[in-house]
Amino acid sequence: MQRRRSTSELGGGELTLADLALVLAGAAGCTGQVGGPDGALMSGRAAPSGGGLYPLDLIVVPLRCPALESVAYRYDPERNALEPLPVGIDPDALDDLLFQPEIVATAGALVVVVATFARTRIKYGLRGYRFALLEAGHIVHGALLVASAADLRAVPLGGLVERPLERRLGLDGVREAAVYAFAVGRAGGAP
Repeated sequence: MQRRRSTSELGGGELTLADLALVLAGAAGCTGQVGGPDGALMSGRAAPSGGGLYPLDLIVVPLRCPALESVAYRYDPERNALEPLPVGIDPDALDDLLFQPEIVATAGALVVVVATFARTRIKYGLRGYRFALLEAGHIVHGALLVASAADLRAVPLGGLVERPLERRLGLDGVREAAVYAFAVGRAGGAP
């Protein structure tokens, strides 16, 4: 926590799959089995979630990660794995999707936090929207701390141009919406 700093210079080095797996697991990964409200076992995760409903998904856009193709990926916390999506974002098109695209110019990956509001509204009604936003903060904070501990660089990004970003990711912007993001990178040179 003492080393965590937000920086607009993310290093320009390449990220490995191990780097991404570590950061994603620290942000939203499964941490073991816990007892649910009805006594059934459910997966606990790195970030808290009201009612254990987990309304958030992470979509990874690799920028400097040679092990991944240039498509977007949805993070599966149960398997700590990436699932390819039928969409991609050209790294040169980020100018239209972020208010400060220069921040991700040296990033290895952009990670977009996507809320599926129905997952939490089913139990909490309109308050579920607030819970989803709070949980996005928990997830991004976890990612920033893990990145710092692993000598990676990371920065939270609230300046999203939501509608174009959501269109590129195949989200409708109502049921599934981009609510937050972070960029992660590695100092230049070999990982």
